[in-house]
Amino acid sequence: MRAEILATGSELLSPDRTDSNSSWLTARLEEIGIPVRRRTIVGDDCEEIQEAISRALDRVELVICTGGLGPTRDDLTREAAALATGCPLRSDAEIEEQLHRRFAARGLEMPPNNLRQAMIPEGGRPLPNRLGTAPGILLEDRGRLLALLPGPPLEMQPIFLEQLLPELRARAGSVRVARRVLKVFGLAESALDQRISSLVGACPEVEVTLNFSPMDLELRLTARGGGSRPEEVLETLCVGLRRELGSHLFSEEGEGLEQVVVRMLREQGRDLALAEVASQGLLAARLFQSGGPLRCASSAPTAPGPGGRVLPGLLPWPADLSSARAAATRWRRETGACLALVVGELRGSGGQVFSPVALSGAEGTRAAELRLLPGTTAPLRASQGALDLVRLHLARVPTG
Repeated sequence: MRAEILATGSELLSPDRTDSNSSWLTARLEEIGIPVRRRTIVGDDCEEIQEAISRALDRVELVICTGGLGPTRDDLTREAAALATGCPLRSDAEIEEQLHRRFAARGLEMPPNNLRQAMIPEGGRPLPNRLGTAPGILLEDRGRLLALLPGPPLEMQPIFLEQLLPELRARAGSVRVARRVLKVFGLAESALDQRISSLVGACPEVEVTLNFSPMDLELRLTARGGGSRPEEVLETLCVGLRRELGSHLFSEEGEGLEQVVVRMLREQGRDLALAEVASQGLLAARLFQSGGPLRCASSAPTAPGPGGRVLPGLLPWPADLSSARAAATRWRRETGACLALVVGELRGSGGQVFSPVALSGAEGTRAAELRLLPGTTAPLRASQGALDLVRLHLARVPTG
């Protein structure tokens, strides 16, 4: 069984609103082995909603629509679903009675337009809404399921979990889903794709997506099947990826690099003294937020000029690999930390800038020249490159 999700409402097409329902539903469906093939947002237009439902029902076995089940004239999902399936709307006497009781219990007179919420496509089954006036609707068309759910998440989620999910789980059968999120640093997107293409091609049962961010590359792996098959297939592919990617692979659990480094520091009982310029304090913030064992941290937005205040262990401020090594060694000696990390200033011009980074420990000093693109991502990339230097040192990966 495959699914599509359709969110209705013109407000969702505005820049200040997010379709959180579709993300939530995708996660719940994936948990029971139903892949979501498409998610669509449609404004409050009956003809466009009808067309979207019709096309989705032609493609997949399950279509879930959220929104447009209220009492106002811009709530058009019921009408669109009736037109898409050829099932005319009929008033449901039980829903009408429930609506009257709900308003009477609050001492209110029910507006006539609320009766629109009792209209159900012929052959459809209402999904009672214990938290609101708009019931959900489940309809079968040509062997395909069409589910209409209210837009407010507080109403939509209980209807899905309590009434729709058990039926979908029974139809999905014993399909299991296994996932892993691999994180990679130090490779370009094209280089990563080239390295893994033959491995991925040999495992067609695993769905692989590659995502790029300024900090790292992410490989999302998904396998579906019965019994333990998904986990076995996924592990087979991961064995090959570990071998191919080597030290570029830093996590198989989707962790950020700062989380990996903090865990390694704690496991080895080490603390860190940090001084940074190119990363502009981002490195200290990332480590602090992850609970890193920082002995001390110093940061400056730019290298200090003559007479500028700077901790003695960092004079002169590092601008190349040699001075970065010397500063890291002095910084470790003066702070008494197990490790001292120094991120120097940015230099260069044109299409690329550079920053020296050095890490000093009892085993010696490791240094690297970070190559960065100028602009707002340079500090973030500098912090990532410095963290990777710490990771490689703690993992005892030989210097290249």
